[in-house]
Amino acid sequence: MRSELKVSEILWKSWSCFSTAFLNFFFCLISMINSSTPGSSRKLWENMAIQDFAGFLLLAFWFCLHIFS
Repeated sequence: MRSELKVSEILWKSWSCFSTAFLNFFFCLISMINSSTPGSSRKLWENMAIQDFAGFLLLAFWFCLHIFS
């Protein structure tokens, strides 16, 4: 019973983090595409999208480690 609870807890936390990172990345991309101001504002959105994508990859890696270990 305890191991089943732990697995479902890990799945829920992993899915929560994974989906949040994906949504952040997605909305940053949309904002970057819709941004009509050139220059530093666009560069800021690009940097945010890159950071969110890196976070998304790290969370996916963490998720796989917990699932397969």
